Amino acid sequence: MPVRSIAELSDRDVLRRLGETLRLSTTYAYLRLDPFALDSEHWSLRSLQVRHAISNLESLQGVMGFRDQEEGLIVPDIDRCVRSIWPTLVLWIDFLHPVHHVGTERMERVPLQALCDILNELFRTDTPAFQLCKETPRLYELLFLLWLRLDEYVTPGTDVYHCLSYLAHTVDRSMYVVPKRSFMTEIAKAQPFSDRVQAVAGYYKAPHCIPAALAAVGHRPHKLYRKMLVQARLLADAIATLRSDKLLEKISEPFIPISEFVTLQLVMHRYPKDIVCGFVDLIHYLRDMPGGRGNGPARMLCSILSSIWATCDDGRSLAWSLRAGVLPIMIALDAKKSDDILVAHALHIVTRKAYHVRVLREFLKGGEALSFVGATFKGPNTLASYDNEIRRRVNLLQRWSQEKCLYTKCHSNIDAVPVAVRRCPCFSAAYCSKECQRADWASHKPNCVNGVHTVEIGTHDILSLYPGDLSPQDAHFIAFYVRTWTHTHAQTLLQSVIRAQEITPSGSKPHKYNVQVNVGELPVGYDFWILELPRDRQDDSWLTFSATVTRPQGMALVQVMVLPLTALRARAGKSVAEGYPVQGYALEHEFHPMRATE
Repeated sequence: MPVRSIAELSDRDVLRRLGETLRLSTTYAYLRLDPFALDSEHWSLRSLQVRHAISNLESLQGVMGFRDQEEGLIVPDIDRCVRSIWPTLVLWIDFLHPVHHVGTERMERVPLQALCDILNELFRTDTPAFQLCKETPRLYELLFLLWLRLDEYVTPGTDVYHCLSYLAHTVDRSMYVVPKRSFMTEIAKAQPFSDRVQAVAGYYKAPHCIPAALAAVGHRPHKLYRKMLVQARLLADAIATLRSDKLLEKISEPFIPISEFVTLQLVMHRYPKDIVCGFVDLIHYLRDMPGGRGNGPARMLCSILSSIWATCDDGRSLAWSLRAGVLPIMIALDAKKSDDILVAHALHIVTRKAYHVRVLREFLKGGEALSFVGATFKGPNTLASYDNEIRRRVNLLQRWSQEKCLYTKCHSNIDAVPVAVRRCPCFSAAYCSKECQRADWASHKPNCVNGVHTVEIGTHDILSLYPGDLSPQDAHFIAFYVRTWTHTHAQTLLQSVIRAQEITPSGSKPHKYNVQVNVGELPVGYDFWILELPRDRQDDSWLTFSATVTRPQGMALVQVMVLPLTALRARAGKSVAEGYPVQGYALEHEFHPMRATE
């Protein structure tokens, strides 16, 4: 056996003696007292007993830091000691907690940093102490009261960055009953389906985490995120004053718990405007820090925002962010570090949400300023195609908002004056007022939803929304978009029909062709498949058009219209005559020769 160095032997001797001390029943004697059983004079935090207890607490935190030394030589002694003082240790953390002292002169004597340090040690997931934490709901409550309300407890002598970073690490570990790394493989398999990812995370969630977080803010979820934003601002101010290069390397990590809450812990489908815009303002603040020191946290906040956008069901959170100027700053961050996946993913979410009417209106207001030019998450040609497609949608949105009133005797039709209209639920009619809708009802009724003409296949042009979380406004615009898109790309669609007829054994028989246009992806493409019609139904083939978008609750499907193949051929012929390529464009994602119906 090789002879150990004198220094190493010395270290082991010190640890052995420390272990012997930890085994004594008198060690940390003051932490074995019940602080709430002491006289009221001890609440001043000036008494000898309280000061010794604080000293014991700081010593315990330091000793727990020796766990990893000398192959865990004193780990059993540390765990045995912590278990023996656990009931009163929790009481002392509660007694010293600033929630009991804020607003008083005692606040200056609260050992804020020591509390953050000891909680960080206790919630280490690889220790028996963590098992005790999981069985102590009050400790979760004290942790979240400290993290979410630290801004209320700060005194001139507080090391804000140290406290917030330690608390963030502790909160991050407290969210699950096992280390998150142990089930990351399951999360990877569940992606990209957000509901499946949340189901996996939900299985491992700590049962006391969310109740404790909500209890700290009066059980109001919106206030919870407002308090997180307050702590994020406090952290950003602390980052601006950091001088240590070692600390600057990890300044993004304290923002991770916020991301975890938004994506997995407490997912909401609508966030208040002040929270969304507050995160955008904070990104601006961090991005403007000298020397680029705030770029890392700014990228993390972009990721947090992208999670908020992804779960929003009507696009309002992204619309508010665009109005607050988030797109140019994300492009600048992306260009600064082209291999950063956080900002790239956030920019990708913007392209996927560009079917919301609210979002397109912000691009309409922004004009040329809202462009993807300069970003690096995709090639220049792809970025240019994104810009072109969004401009087309913006132009289409303007047309959509200025359709003519269907009532022929309306003054807007007589005077040829464009007016804003609202669509009937069937989407085949639009009116400028309720009066015009009532006046035209007799003629429109047969073509409306459940009208006599809508039961015959091929004679209706109706919007029907499959159950989901897509707003009616967005569904109507998507249907209008698909109708226009079909009109434009009729020749490409006809080429899909011809290919299908060539490879299908019953190609000469009437068929039903299903076309699913993926509006949520740029550039827009479609899936195509065939269903054979019963012989007694029709003599002509038909195409059923629908639109799909990825939603927080999964895939939403908008059934748009049914079109006879003869009509598609006629439109395709006109398109070719107007210069559309005979071979069409490569827009088809997937071809299914046959797909069974339900």
